[in-house]
Amino acid sequence: MLNKIKVQGYRLHKNLSVDVNQKFNLIVGANESGKSTLIEAITLGLTGRVNGRSVSEELNPHWFNANLVKDFIQKRAKGINAPFHKY
Repeated sequence: MLNKIKVQGYRLHKNLSVDVNQKFNLIVGANESGKSTLIEAITLGLTGRVNGRSVSEELNPHWFNANLVKDFIQKRAKGINAPFHKY
């Protein structure tokens, strides 16, 4: 049973945490606020698939939060140890 969903570094979601209600959940928000991206991230996490295709077939640089990637690259360029976390 899911209690919480965490999305980190996926598209526009840098660090999203959503508490899950066991009976009913409704996702609402303005256009381009990340509703569909949240559903996509959940699907990816549970199935390893996006848009019906395996991640290994569909790896896409747009999946990663651009600001986090930019920060990582800038730190590495300056010689700062910027760890890369695997979840």
